[in-house]
Amino acid sequence: MALIQTPQLWLGRALFGFVVLVVLCFVTISRASTEGDTNGAVAPVDQLIQIVSSSAAVETYKNEVLIADWRVKQRSAEDAPQLSFSTSGKFPIADSIDSVRDRVSDADRRYLDGILRASKSVYDWGRSDSLVAAEEFRRRSALLQYEMTFEAEFAKLVGLVINHLKVKEQLKLLDDDLGFIEQTLKAVRMRYEAGAGSLDDVRRLELRRLDIDRDREQALNLLTKIEDTTRQLFDEAVSDLHAPVLEVIKILPRPDSIQLEPSQLMVSKNSEFEQIALDYELKSVISDKKPSVTGTITNRLFNLMTNPLDEYEIYGGIEIEFPVFDGGARDARIEGLNVQKIVARSQLREELDRIDEEWFELSAEQDDKETLIGQEEQRLNTLRDRIESLKKRLEAVQVTIVDLTDVELSRTQSIRSLKAMEWDLVRIAVQKADSADKLLAQFNTEIPF
Repeated sequence: MALIQTPQLWLGRALFGFVVLVVLCFVTISRASTEGDTNGAVAPVDQLIQIVSSSAAVETYKNEVLIADWRVKQRSAEDAPQLSFSTSGKFPIADSIDSVRDRVSDADRRYLDGILRASKSVYDWGRSDSLVAAEEFRRRSALLQYEMTFEAEFAKLVGLVINHLKVKEQLKLLDDDLGFIEQTLKAVRMRYEAGAGSLDDVRRLELRRLDIDRDREQALNLLTKIEDTTRQLFDEAVSDLHAPVLEVIKILPRPDSIQLEPSQLMVSKNSEFEQIALDYELKSVISDKKPSVTGTITNRLFNLMTNPLDEYEIYGGIEIEFPVFDGGARDARIEGLNVQKIVARSQLREELDRIDEEWFELSAEQDDKETLIGQEEQRLNTLRDRIESLKKRLEAVQVTIVDLTDVELSRTQSIRSLKAMEWDLVRIAVQKADSADKLLAQFNTEIPF
């Protein structure tokens, strides 16, 4: 039986197809818009990097790199061919010499010559190349100092936000404790006023409330200090950085998995570059004691005031300069550079010792925190069991509500300690990664310049 296409059926199918097409277009546009928003969003690490890039400390070392670039260009330009133009002439103002006795005629007594001179160092025993190489390695050293500063500032920013998150959480728990003890204190005071309780119970709770008030005040002061420091150093509101830092610390490894490799530290490479730069500078000073050869081409133009191009002379030459005596300046310079090398090696040892000591302290603090966390968890479990026991005894009127409140506050204090130590472990991970020069490497990102 053939299917009959009625106008109503055809119109219904057309409308259905149109609706489907509109829905598909809407879904496609929505997906494109979502993908565009995702692609345009700034990653948490990149957001923090942008903030650190604008800090005063990073800007200072960035300028040091730019100055080092300029010094390399300056040294390279000194070895390039030199072109100069000068004049020499004679314009007598007054004399008492008889024209007969003058060495030249009156017509030739006034003249102005031009000298165009091109010169290029031919051989200087590698002095110019050594000076350029020394500045190149100093530029590398400046770039490493910039990277070390950038990573240290990044760690400082993340550390400030971690401490802010820690104190904010502590403050919230203290507010909860304060609300809890206020309610309990109100009930106990009413019982005392009704003659069913003791004044000692009221005083015990008031003392606990004073302790919480004191801790809360300290937390508020610390919170304000962190906020002021962050705004002063990075010109940012620390609360606006909670979300990106929370994403960043998810990527951080546990502090015990971060290893310190002294030979791979940027400070070791920086010292190596500085030593190489001093070696090249030493080589250049030693080259100063040897003769240097310079090739010249001179074009002398006679009578610029009358016939500037009619009379000229072009000649080439070789200048050989042999230093004979300089009063001991070069020897003193050589001695000074050798002393600088010794000082640089000593500074490297001091810096490595400082890093090693800092690493030891962080590792010791980490071990202490992990031990205390285990002890605090056991204490917390004990307190929970005790609370359950006290609740049953409270129903039998064997203990007072104050006894139960006291143990409950001990439990919440234990929770605060646990939370604080967990944040401390996150901070230690950041500090150890920074000390090992592996902080930004965890996020597979490069330091911008």
